[in-house]
Amino acid sequence: MVARIPGVHQATAEGLIPEDLVKQEAGLHSYVVSSNVFQHLSSKQRARYYEDARTLLVRGGLFIFNLCVDTGKAGYLRDASGNAWCDHYGQFTAIPKSDIYAELGALFGVLYVTQRYDGVFNFVCQKRD
Repeated sequence: MVARIPGVHQATAEGLIPEDLVKQEAGLHSYVVSSNVFQHLSSKQRARYYEDARTLLVRGGLFIFNLCVDTGKAGYLRDASGNAWCDHYGQFTAIPKSDIYAELGALFGVLYVTQRYDGVFNFVCQKRD
């Protein structure tokens, strides 16, 4: 693989961090930060990124990110079942419901959460072990 920008690694065809990079960097980082990315990924991709972030972090390291969460208050596009969707240039991705806390809690200690008026939540999670 040849990086298009020096120091930037290209995602796989599935939109994931290359597995060999995650293995090579495992346990070496104090922080993993993501801003305005996860709302553009499928729930399967997000789950993998959460696991990869945990793998990359040292014990006690922080995973800091933001994500749209469906609390029922924001006016998202909804399907017939009431599920919320994000539209970004014609690509629709499911917006997670507030059960995201259970998903994150299985991998991290959730230290801090803030919510903006538009349904975007900011998370600070810590690798426990």
